[in-house]
Amino acid sequence: MEYLTWYEFKKECEKRLGHSLLNRTWLMVKPTNHLPWDDTDAETVISTVAHLERVAQYAEMETAEKH
Repeated sequence: MEYLTWYEFKKECEKRLGHSLLNRTWLMVKPTNHLPWDDTDAETVISTVAHLERVAQYAEMETAEKH
């Protein structure tokens, strides 16, 4: 599918992720190429968000272990 606006693309990514994207996260992960975006771009965003979430979770575990 092709997404002609960033808004519909972001909503689709949020739907696939099962949660909202904060603006600061969205600005980090949104595609850098020009619209329209497609499902390949969506999968890249979802993969990147999942990676960021794993990194954050790992950092939290590391911090908890130190205390």
